[in-house]
Amino acid sequence: MNNTPTQELTSALAAMWERRSARVLPIGAHAMGETWRVEFRDGQTPAIAVLKRVPEDVAGTDILARVRLIERLCEAGVSELRVVPTVYGTRSALMDDGRIYLLFDWIDGDEFNANHPNAFTEAGAYMAEFHRAVAQYDDPLFPRPKGGISELWRGEILRRAELLVDSPCPTRWLDRLEQTLHMAHPPSAELPTCVVHGDFRAQNLRFRHGRARALLDLDGAHIGTRIADLTYTLLFYASVYRGGPMSAQETEEILRAYTRGNPLTEGERESLPAWLHLALWRGVSLWLQLHFVDGFPERTLSWARLFGDDLSWFDARVQQVREWVRSPS
Repeated sequence: MNNTPTQELTSALAAMWERRSARVLPIGAHAMGETWRVEFRDGQTPAIAVLKRVPEDVAGTDILARVRLIERLCEAGVSELRVVPTVYGTRSALMDDGRIYLLFDWIDGDEFNANHPNAFTEAGAYMAEFHRAVAQYDDPLFPRPKGGISELWRGEILRRAELLVDSPCPTRWLDRLEQTLHMAHPPSAELPTCVVHGDFRAQNLRFRHGRARALLDLDGAHIGTRIADLTYTLLFYASVYRGGPMSAQETEEILRAYTRGNPLTEGERESLPAWLHLALWRGVSLWLQLHFVDGFPERTLSWARLFGDDLSWFDARVQQVREWVRSPS
């Protein structure tokens, strides 16, 4: 399923920035969201930009807060992504139908390449760089979910499970979602917090010469427990490109690189298993909803099967992660 903008919409967007857009292409492998690469034909810089539609449930203050974070990351040298103001001086474009778009100025960049040397080490190192940059970030408008990231994720899983009850989703999946909600209660008190991205995966990064230099899709960013970002990435960083779980070596490379830049506390090490369980079913429940409720193709269901039908790989991975964080680099 693809939500690429229509020609009428791209013309309206081009007018907002006084540009002549040549084409709009989804970003990332099998892109399903609403982030696109825009190639302009007027010869002006940038030749390539990133267009992002803001989700309908995001408040105006949240948009402003996230734009300010993007600007802060750019100023700190963590990201080369810049917000391009419209010709009216606003930071976003508001369409007549209520849709909101942001344009990011970023000329050069490549998609993730799993065959590039240090492809997975780079993921952990860049997340560590991001978390260091926002460790003391203080913006009163930045979203802070009630109850913390753990309850936010549990709420996501619960809502999806409720939708799936009235769908053809097999009972075994519903039972596993319910079991996760009853069992996975990762602690959040006294664990390090910062801005967490919420969906730190390969298709949400842009690379230059193999190095991650821009972070896309901050729609789900919140102030929260940083280990939430790490555990979700350890499971899903390259899942779309891999078509299933990453290898144990790839996961270890991400973890080792992250902990070199941001050593884990004792509390984080102890809470890893619970966070990993919650992260797994957060991802699987999304795929199940996309397929059984939203009508996405069979491939989204295949991902859910590969991750959640046989959990022996996951149980082994949890144990490996626990051993890795307690062993020397």
